Amino acid sequence: METLTLESILAFLAAAASLGALAYADQLRKSLSLLHVVVILFALQNLLWGVIYLKGGSLDSWDASLRLVMFSIRCVGIVALAAYATSSVNLRSGKSLAWLHVLGGFLLLAATLLGYGDVEASVAGTMPVSEGLKSARRAFSAAGLGLVAVAMLAGLKSSNLNLRQRCRTTLRALQAGGLLYALHVALRLLDIAAAIDAVLVAMIPLAISAVLWVLVLEEAQLLAPLRIKAGVLWGILKHRGEIDATTLNDCLERAMLLSALRRSENNKAEAARLLGLSKSTYHRKASRFLQQSAADTSLLNEQASIEVDEIRGAAAPQ
Repeated sequence: METLTLESILAFLAAAASLGALAYADQLRKSLSLLHVVVILFALQNLLWGVIYLKGGSLDSWDASLRLVMFSIRCVGIVALAAYATSSVNLRSGKSLAWLHVLGGFLLLAATLLGYGDVEASVAGTMPVSEGLKSARRAFSAAGLGLVAVAMLAGLKSSNLNLRQRCRTTLRALQAGGLLYALHVALRLLDIAAAIDAVLVAMIPLAISAVLWVLVLEEAQLLAPLRIKAGVLWGILKHRGEIDATTLNDCLERAMLLSALRRSENNKAEAARLLGLSKSTYHRKASRFLQQSAADTSLLNEQASIEVDEIRGAAAPQ
């Protein structure tokens, strides 16, 4: 009888989260795109990962084969993710870098299939361990994540506001995954803290699924509404259940204003446009709801200086 382990539970959760992003964004009904392929590949890899780490003896004979299939899917998934990132932002030399990454993945996969090593030692010990191939696998994965990060950094310079926002949120999500992976590689190279490393390995699939969540929801333009819902729920929780219609409306308006400010990069005119409000209405609501924190106060001061400049310009002789 197979039993669940921490690695299996987190891997299954990561697979469900990846597919849940597509379902939430209603992307499953649309034609297959490169991002859909990426999400499905990583979901399959996480499902296999969860099956491999189940405790029990019935799957030991399939362990090596499952690991080989999982590695192949992961290899293709990382290549597809890097290709999606570079194509989304029109990265200079992006096609060349993507093709080099594809070539590296093909060589790595070919080396595994030809028997120069394997993805990882099987539980039953039926396959030899190749440290060289393990190091090459880590380098390949790191190169893929690095290529995604470079593409997102290049996207921050885009003139497209939505693209800049997508790149910014993706980079924030990548930070956690990159840190976990860097710690994992360091612990493996130093051969220390095996227990901590096992926890890191179990958390990496969830970190990658978080990146996929951001990409899917940003592409569907649903990440901002989701943040608004979270902001409203947080406002309700702060009132500890004692909330009336007026307070609920205030929580909603505050969450929408903060979301618009974030998406517009603190450009108040653009935030007003996103909310469908006039500048005067936006300023009035902002002064009412966003004066509680120091960051919001600085924004209001900037708004006041802009209004002073406008008054001076109107008063200047023509």
